[in-house]
Amino acid sequence: MAIVLKRLKSVGPDREDAVLEFDEKRSLIRGPSDTGKSYIRDCLWYLLGGDKLPKRFPLAEGYQELQLRFESDGFEYEVRRALAGGQPAVYCRATGNQEELAFEPLEDDVGELLVERSGAAGRQIIRSQSDRGPVTGDDVRHWSLWSQTAILSEEPTSGDGFAVTKRSASFSLFLTGVDDAALNLRKKPKEVERLKGQLTDVRSISSLAL
Repeated sequence: MAIVLKRLKSVGPDREDAVLEFDEKRSLIRGPSDTGKSYIRDCLWYLLGGDKLPKRFPLAEGYQELQLRFESDGFEYEVRRALAGGQPAVYCRATGNQEELAFEPLEDDVGELLVERSGAAGRQIIRSQSDRGPVTGDDVRHWSLWSQTAILSEEPTSGDGFAVTKRSASFSLFLTGVDDAALNLRKKPKEVERLKGQLTDVRSISSLAL
């Protein structure tokens, strides 16, 4: 499975649609500083489930909604989200004669959709030495919209901590295709105490039997 970005659009009343078309095989966004490159990435991050609103600037005034279209496995999806906040809405239609096919709303959460469309559904990754869980939309979004500046300054992927372990585990999965479902995890403190209690009970019963 793969996700192919098609179009990013910003709309608003009495404003001309601002549209960015993505090439199916390649897209290079380049330009001097302060020309909107990071804003494009921020819009994609926001539309794909991120909490952070894109920064406002004069040319963005009057626009009220962002829309992102992408294709995956014979279907075209459109994610719409208000710039004022709220949750993304997801729509879908089969690819084909698109002029005649209307988008139908989906109940899918955009994060769940990203995991499914990326082929990561059901995969498990470690989150700490004693815990693991499913891949989330946050994991897919993080590595799909990799930002060198953000990674180096805000979200390091080496060291200790929950976020670092989770990032490293998801990166390994996306590189190798092998998840952490078979790894033996360290017992959690509560589990260790429970096992100690059971062992004490067994010893007490054995003493009474003797």
